[in-house]
Amino acid sequence: MTCRRGVNIRKFLSDKTGSSTVEFVIALPILLAMLAFSVQYGNALKVRNNLDIASRDAARYLARAPLDVSGTDVDQVFKDRARAIVAARVATTKSTISTFAPTSNSTVATVAVTIDVPFPLLKWLGLFTSADPTLSMSSAESWARTGDGVTTSSTSGGS
Repeated sequence: MTCRRGVNIRKFLSDKTGSSTVEFVIALPILLAMLAFSVQYGNALKVRNNLDIASRDAARYLARAPLDVSGTDVDQVFKDRARAIVAARVATTKSTISTFAPTSNSTVATVAVTIDVPFPLLKWLGLFTSADPTLSMSSAESWARTGDGVTTSSTSGGS
């Protein structure tokens, strides 16, 4: 009886039929976490690109807008339109504009934008403890008012 039990235990331990299932069950959460992180990272790159394009378009718009009667700034109508340009581009990323600071004078037009970007999968991965996992991204773009020869400079950042 003991010998037969030993044979059954050795047979059980040497059986490899369920090993791939166990390996899959162990590896699946790690693979899903990697996939979720990759998706969120790709989304962050898309949002960053949209923010840079939006701030550049708004600064270019303000650089081409006529100055007000004092010759030191553009009218509020043009600043509102520049904000609408940024809002339209950023709306596709489900982000919200937290700050928008357009400035323009006779030599340069600058737009500084900060947005809050939701990243729900990062909470699922345990990287955020808050109820609403968001990251802030900022971008500033300047366009010189030099007629048709436009020069640009830009800075970007995030936290």
